[in-house]
Amino acid sequence: SKAWKGLPADGLARFQFLEVIVNCAMSSETFSPVGTLRHWIKCLGLGQQVMKHRRMLHAAIFTEDFCHCMRRNQKMLQDVYNTYQKRFRLPTEPSLMSYSAFVQFLEDCKVPTLEWPDFRMAFALGKELCVEQHRSLRHMVLSWSEFLVCTAAAVYLSGDFPIDQLADRLLDFLLDSLPEALRAGRAAEMEEAGYLVAGGDPQTVKLVALLTRIFTDADEDGSGWLTVHEFVEAVQQPRVMASLEELGVVVGDVKLLFVRMDVDDSGEISLREFIEGLLKLRQEMIVLDKGIRAMRKAFFKLETKYGTGQVTKEHFMDYVRNPRNADELKKKGISESDISDLWAAAQQAKKENSTITAEALVAGYMDLHLEKGRIIRAMNFLNSIFKVADVDGSGALSKEEVGKYLCRQEVTDKLASLKLFVPDWLEMFDAMDVDGDGDLTWAELSTAMQRFWAQVSHGDGTESVEASTLLERATS
Repeated sequence: SKAWKGLPADGLARFQFLEVIVNCAMSSETFSPVGTLRHWIKCLGLGQQVMKHRRMLHAAIFTEDFCHCMRRNQKMLQDVYNTYQKRFRLPTEPSLMSYSAFVQFLEDCKVPTLEWPDFRMAFALGKELCVEQHRSLRHMVLSWSEFLVCTAAAVYLSGDFPIDQLADRLLDFLLDSLPEALRAGRAAEMEEAGYLVAGGDPQTVKLVALLTRIFTDADEDGSGWLTVHEFVEAVQQPRVMASLEELGVVVGDVKLLFVRMDVDDSGEISLREFIEGLLKLRQEMIVLDKGIRAMRKAFFKLETKYGTGQVTKEHFMDYVRNPRNADELKKKGISESDISDLWAAAQQAKKENSTITAEALVAGYMDLHLEKGRIIRAMNFLNSIFKVADVDGSGALSKEEVGKYLCRQEVTDKLASLKLFVPDWLEMFDAMDVDGDGDLTWAELSTAMQRFWAQVSHGDGTESVEASTLLERATS
């Protein structure tokens, strides 16, 4: 109670509350500390009512009628999840729906019998119990399947009715309240897109208005999302590309641009992703204009010489070995040490290994000079180490080889210079060895490390993080 002397006027933080509980348990003269905690939990009945509701809910939803109702409305439910998953994202779990987004969804459903405590309870009833993930924010987000159960829990809490009527109540909710939430979510997305223009320069205002119009015209099914087909059909029209170029956006490879904007790899992009992606592209092109022009010029010369729309690494390296070309690139801010990393970045942008297009080369150049450039450079460096370590040419490294080559000081120094977290390679070996065969392929190593650094390289990338947390993030 706040009446206790010495407690802050505005209450206790959770860690303070837990510290008080532990101190009290340690001071007990009747039981051991663990025995005291168990005695308190038994007397208070903590969580028993919630678990009772959870068991009743699960017994009701795993039925044929209930599942049939969900399947019939899966498309609209998926649209709702995709719409709200984009809102109030947690940085460490960007592809899942956050607790705040779920609460906003229930508020937008406008069910009069649902109140704020019901929102929290619905989240708790439907959320999978993940006690081992207490060091991450996974317990504050919902996967697609968890969202379905939480939605059912909200219906379960929406009134006093026999539990065998839950499927009928769910159907009413899906037909009456879900469309309301979907409309509200899309309206909010449109409104949020407006913040991009607030106080912006006239050029940006015109660009956002144009992009909104392009998106609306292209969204043929009215889903609020553009597939790659809809996107390509809309953007590659000559009049659209000309309008974008007038406002400072040169699109180039349309499919490559879609991949760059589809940050969560869902195969669809929202209006917000569309606007932010093209505004970001325009800004990148302004900042890196000289280098971009140098890349296009280099590709044009190679295309003229070899007569193809694609360039191989051999052709590209021959071009940069020419002292005159190398000097010209250096004047544009592209050093000799950047060349190998540049090719790797272009390959990653195009997601191909043998040849690249002009737009892939430009995209790789831009990626290399953004935040993800550190990871691209690191992966290119690790690839060179991997090839040296693979002395038997098997295409995989044993744990002993990983320890011998990746634990070298030069690897540590290189990653530190890129301000990336240096992992314990041997500790992470088993987690990276996805197939469990005792060897690590380049595909396993590169996939794990890109996920690993994407998760933990915030700020300067060298903050202290426990190994168990890093392993969990890298392999989730």
